Amino acid sequence: MHDRYLLLKALEAEGLLPPTRDPDNVDGLPMDAQLAAALHSYLSRSPAQIFLVQIDDLMEEAEQINVPGTIDERPNWRRKLSKVMEELPNLPTVAALRSDLTKRNGAKKSSPSARPKRP
Repeated sequence: MHDRYLLLKALEAEGLLPPTRDPDNVDGLPMDAQLAAALHSYLSRSPAQIFLVQIDDLMEEAEQINVPGTIDERPNWRRKLSKVMEELPNLPTVAALRSDLTKRNGAKKSSPSARPKRP
């Protein structure tokens, strides 16, 4: 619980804490789209050169994949996404993250031809 508290306090300090969240009340902290977006925004501010996001988070999947200890009773490692991959670039969650990354890191829109060639 202490880690969750510290994380919410960090979001609050950065002005990213969703208004419905209280950092002093972390019991049963459910993940939702607002909190996921705040966490992605917070992490995107790091100096890391690589920033990865779980596709399930961007597609707002509610069902957890790869639940430990479930083999026969729940074949969750092969579940289908609720949306098709072609929808991914147009999802509000992706647009918001792309906008945030562009704002924070000065990323520029690129085309495949503008990308550096491998040696």
